[in-house]
Amino acid sequence: MGGSARINRFLTRILKSAGYRTYAVRKLHFLPYSPPGQPRLVHGFEHVDLHESGRIIAQFDPEGRTRGLEDYFDFLLDIGWHDYSRAHGVGNNGVRTCPSPLPKEVAVDHWIADRTIQRLEHHLTKKPHRPFFMFMSSPKPHSPYDTPRPYDVLYDPREISPPLGSVFDRRDRNPALLRNRYTHAADTLSPQAWQVIRAYYYSLITWLDEQFGRVLNWLEQKRITDRTLVVFTADHGDLVGDFGLIRAARELGDNTLLDGDRFRASTAFSDDPAQCRIRGAMGWRWY
Repeated sequence: MGGSARINRFLTRILKSAGYRTYAVRKLHFLPYSPPGQPRLVHGFEHVDLHESGRIIAQFDPEGRTRGLEDYFDFLLDIGWHDYSRAHGVGNNGVRTCPSPLPKEVAVDHWIADRTIQRLEHHLTKKPHRPFFMFMSSPKPHSPYDTPRPYDVLYDPREISPPLGSVFDRRDRNPALLRNRYTHAADTLSPQAWQVIRAYYYSLITWLDEQFGRVLNWLEQKRITDRTLVVFTADHGDLVGDFGLIRAARELGDNTLLDGDRFRASTAFSDDPAQCRIRGAMGWRWY
């Protein structure tokens, strides 16, 4: 949300004025980032557990020794796993696969679910009569494709559907995407390597599904699902080899891989009301 400071009305501020308590866990992308010692730019969120994938730390403290910049890295520092989240050497948009060096119990998506539940538990204890708005933002299945063990071997790459099309099918649609193919050395990947990447992507979806499911199960345990609206959405998908490309590409008819099936992400933005429904709060099903 770069440049969002120029916007005068935010959903969080509207909800707050209506009596809601507003919470956020993980990434906000509100720019500019606040330097150490300065209040965070949160645009109406009252409680924020922040993790900007290291962007704030990279800007103000590349050695990562200043506390209070990103809460997830403070958490890792406290439990002795500081600087291990990217110790596999794969960058934020890297296309290579690697299991996470972190135990799954302290991986970022698990931490996000933990903090979400903790915040909501505290809310129900201290402010049970006030409504809440919770923004839970998980990074996965975004690259790097670094599923925590044992999820990294959950899917057999030989059984994953291969990428669609060829780089020659869409090379005129977005030159930047074609450039990414070479700057990230995706052009050097074998067909088998793409199968492994896609298997990891599937495993990241399953991993995220379980973490989100933990929060939904908590809502059920607290018996508040009948008065809680849950919206699950995403900002983009990943081509994971379709047309020989990587990362997001809405203008190509971006694909989303979900539980072994392929859906066109463009249906999420369809003008057809039949394709744009909010699923009822009791309609989820988790495995």
